[in-house]
Amino acid sequence: MKLNLYFSMKKRSFILLIVVVLIFSMVSTSLAVDYKGKEEVVYAMLDTNGNIDGVYVVNIFDQKGKIVDYGDYSSIRNMTSKEKINMENNEITILNNNKKLYYEGKLKRNTLPWNISIKYYLDGKEYTAEKLAGKSGYLKIDMVIRQNKEFNKIFYENYALQTELTLDTSKYSNIEAEGATIANVGKDKKLTYTILPGQGADISVAADVTEFEMDAININGIQLNINTDIDDSEIMDNINELTEAIEKLNNGADYLKDGSSDVNDGTDKLESATKDLKKGSYNMDNGVSSLKDGIIQVQGGLNKLNDKSSSLVKGSEQVKYTLLDIQERLSKVSTTTEEIEDLINASSRIKKGINDINSGIQSLKSGVNYSQYKGVMKSNGLNIDVLKSSNTETINKLNTQIESLTKSYNNIKDNPEYGEQAKQLKNQIDQLTNIVNLLNGNNSAIYGTENYLNGVSESISEISDGSKILKAQYEEFDGAIIELSHRLNSMLVDMTKLSDGIDTLVEKYTVLDSGINEYTNGLSEIVNGHSEIVNGVNRLSSGSRDLTNGTNRFYDKTRDLMNGVNNVYNGTVELSKGTNELKEETSNMDNEVNDQIDDIQSKITSNKSETTSFVSKKNDNIESVQFVIKTEPIQIEEIDKDNEEPKETLNFWEKLIRLFGFN
Repeated sequence: MKLNLYFSMKKRSFILLIVVVLIFSMVSTSLAVDYKGKEEVVYAMLDTNGNIDGVYVVNIFDQKGKIVDYGDYSSIRNMTSKEKINMENNEITILNNNKKLYYEGKLKRNTLPWNISIKYYLDGKEYTAEKLAGKSGYLKIDMVIRQNKEFNKIFYENYALQTELTLDTSKYSNIEAEGATIANVGKDKKLTYTILPGQGADISVAADVTEFEMDAININGIQLNINTDIDDSEIMDNINELTEAIEKLNNGADYLKDGSSDVNDGTDKLESATKDLKKGSYNMDNGVSSLKDGIIQVQGGLNKLNDKSSSLVKGSEQVKYTLLDIQERLSKVSTTTEEIEDLINASSRIKKGINDINSGIQSLKSGVNYSQYKGVMKSNGLNIDVLKSSNTETINKLNTQIESLTKSYNNIKDNPEYGEQAKQLKNQIDQLTNIVNLLNGNNSAIYGTENYLNGVSESISEISDGSKILKAQYEEFDGAIIELSHRLNSMLVDMTKLSDGIDTLVEKYTVLDSGINEYTNGLSEIVNGHSEIVNGVNRLSSGSRDLTNGTNRFYDKTRDLMNGVNNVYNGTVELSKGTNELKEETSNMDNEVNDQIDDIQSKITSNKSETTSFVSKKNDNIESVQFVIKTEPIQIEEIDKDNEEPKETLNFWEKLIRLFGFN
């Protein structure tokens, strides 16, 4: 925001413009018409670049009899009668018998109170007027008028200039002339520039031109003779209204800055919260990935255990049939030591299988529970309890932020001046609400995982308890078999007692075999149920990745929003600085306008005693001095060789008279 710099640069011009408009719209002019002193009309002919080709003066006297005048002329001529004019040592004397006398004199020095420079450009390239004539393109004319510091400054400081350019609209189009008064005169456009006393000018005219030609540039200079009666009460009232409006603007800018500061602070907090959310979702995604790997490993272990179930069932069935066979044989024949050895080996294999299954179940029990899951997640950088607490805290903070932003939005949403800020606040509220929903969903996923794993852990605990009972029972059974084998190997036992023992063993093993079948069926159900856990973890992993990607995108958008709000805040700060500067710069505008009015009024108010002769300091009683300055016209040179007529030879005076339209 460059308002303060702009106003500082333009302040003086702005006040001056107000004053000039005031004066020229309210003055009542009274030009002196009863001339009794000498009048001087200074004619100057310039070339197309503004260089002076010649200066001559028409002197006008409203009296009869002997007239004495002074001037450094190279030649003089009586324009009223044939009476002789005498000139000696710059003193001119004439006996006038008419009511008025006009005589002209060509000055020896070619100089004016103003230095004038004219340059011509076509399509960006500079040309001389002679080479530019007849060309077409984008034309630009730069004219600079400055004080000639080697000349008496009284003319520069007290005479106004009116500069006039005439453009033929059949050749010129798209005319650009900043600062000019443009009038239509037939097919021509007349561009008029008024230059006040004591001021130079930088005039720039641009247009599209076809076959470039241009009439002479006219510059007229007169001493302003204006009596002003200025009532500045109306404009001062307007200035007071302006300063009051600027103060209101400044107050509004300060209010806007404070509001944007609150929004900026809110977006900073939002950015910090979304950054934490982004980090948490990233850690959660890594933890879920580790959980997925662990559950897949558990699934592999369960599958291996389930694959061994059929072998366990078959082995148990084999032991059962062996015992029944022994039972049957004992009822018929004596038992051999080889059969007892087979029984011991079979029992040992079953015991080993039961121990392996029990160890696998214990590993499964310790691996599949919510506490173990939290430990795995924590080792991978995500503390579930901290995440739940952080989610709940962030939800509360965001709800507070949403409530605050909603209040700000309701305060400005119906104000058209804050439409863009209201739109940004609405988008921010919607985005914060989406984050709250995501965080609530994240907490729900954590609670759901906890309930699910606790349920699975309880089922595995039940199977583990059954596996322990099975292991203890079989160890007891295996001990009985060993004890039996020892007895059979050490002595021949009473077959009746052995048969009774076998009968007891068969009875107990039948119960054990039923337990093994129930165990394998339960293990099969666990495997099937754990497959659902794997599928759920896969869905959780996919959802976690979506959450991570979503929070990343949301964080990026939040950063964009923060940057945008920060830019708005910086803009309101600059606006506030600018309006404060504007307020300070305009606080004394009423006094400055009064000073400018007095200054300009003093320059343009008539003061006959200040009228000085342009020709010589010896001339007194000067009624007026007027300047008529013209450049050469720029024309396309036309040559008809077949009917070429001899060129008319003109001297300087004839050229000058023809230029100013006297013949």
